[in-house]
Amino acid sequence: MQTVEFIGIPGSGKTTLMASAHAALGDSGVKAVTLADAVSIGMKRGVGDRLIDVVMTRLPERMLSRYSESGFIRSNALLVSLIDFMAAHPRSASAFLDGQARRADFELGTDLVIRWYLQLVARYQLASTALDEDHVLLLDEGFAQRAITGFAHRFSEDDHDDVTAYLRAAPRPMLLVHLALGTDLAAERLAGRGEPEVTKRLWGTDTDPARFLADTARCVDYVVGAAREAGWEVWELDGAGDLATVTSSVVGRIRSQNQATGSSPGDAPSLDLSVDG
Repeated sequence: MQTVEFIGIPGSGKTTLMASAHAALGDSGVKAVTLADAVSIGMKRGVGDRLIDVVMTRLPERMLSRYSESGFIRSNALLVSLIDFMAAHPRSASAFLDGQARRADFELGTDLVIRWYLQLVARYQLASTALDEDHVLLLDEGFAQRAITGFAHRFSEDDHDDVTAYLRAAPRPMLLVHLALGTDLAAERLAGRGEPEVTKRLWGTDTDPARFLADTARCVDYVVGAAREAGWEVWELDGAGDLATVTSSVVGRIRSQNQATGSSPGDAPSLDLSVDG
C-alpha cells in the first residue's frame, strides 16, 4: 500500500483536491482508495476471532477511557487495529498524546482531538492490512494534518519537539501534497460556507477566525518543514490554482511515483494478538 497525504490550512481545498484526484486516478487505472473505502474493505474481510479482553490487557491504562469514548468497543477489527498501530508506532503515539496532555490547559477540545487521532490510527492500520501493495490510499485527514489539528491552537516553539518527534515516528507517506494558500483567501472561502463554526468545537465559542487561521498557517509551515527533515517527500502546490490543472498535476505525480516505488516505508507489520488454546 502506498499513501498520499494532503495538507493545508482550512479552506485550502485539500478535501476537494483529494476527491478530484481520487476520481481521476480511478479513471486512469490506478487502484486509489479513500480511508473510508479501505475501512469498508477491511471490515468485510474481517480479522478473525480475537478476544477483546486480550486486547484490553495490551492497551495502556491512560488510553482506556479514550478507547471506550471512541467507540472501538463496538468493532473488533478497529480495536485490534488500534492496538497493532500502538505497538508498531509507540514513539509517534506517545509524542502526540503527551503533547495533548501538556496542552490540556488551553481550553480547547483536547478530548475531541485525541478521539480523532485514535480513529485515524485504527483505520489506517486496518487499511494497511486490508489493501494490496498496488493500492494507493488517499488521506485528506492523515498524520500530518492530525499534527495541525492537535497543535495549531496557540502554536509556539514549545510544541516543536512534540511535533517533530511525532512526525519522525509516524508512518511515512509516498507523497505529502501541501496546498499553499494565503490566509485572506482562506478566510473568504471559509466565510462563504460557514466553516469557522466547526472550530468552536475545538477552541471554544470565542474563537477569532483571523487568529485561528494565523495559528494554523504557522503550524502548517512548521509541519511541512519537520516532515521534510524527517525524510518525507513534500510537494507544494498553489491552493488558489485551477482545480482541473492541479488535479492533472497530482495524478501525474502519483502515477509516476507509484510506478517507481515499492511497498510504503511507513508500513509496519501487525502485532499478532491471537490466543493459543
